[in-house]
Amino acid sequence: MCKHAIPHLLAAGGGSIVNVASVLGLVGGDEDWDAHAYAASKGGVVSLTRAIASYYARQGLRCNVLCPAVIDTPQARRSVSDPRLRARLRELQPLTGEPGRPEDVAAAALWLSGPQARFVTGVALPVDGGWTAR
Repeated sequence: MCKHAIPHLLAAGGGSIVNVASVLGLVGGDEDWDAHAYAASKGGVVSLTRAIASYYARQGLRCNVLCPAVIDTPQARRSVSDPRLRARLRELQPLTGEPGRPEDVAAAALWLSGPQARFVTGVALPVDGGWTAR
């Protein structure tokens, strides 16, 4: 997506890209979240985002990445429906102890893409209820 969007954004004088990775791209997983290839791919999205941010900043293009933890979506069905994994969220996402909501991620994306974040680029923003704070 970035490859095809960047020329159009540059032609328009700049803009903002918001990629989506995962908290596992920042901290990896454990025995319950042992998706190594998934974590590596999300770490790649974080690195790609930072490279784009650095390279295109002088041309007015911002690029940031959201790193959500367990969000109540169909992809997280296993984590949300398994009582043992759900109980672990109290430890991993201590802010609420619950899965995040899709609107939590949407609000972060809206902020990063808007004028309020005009001085923010190259950021990997965890939307994780405190997962990466420990």
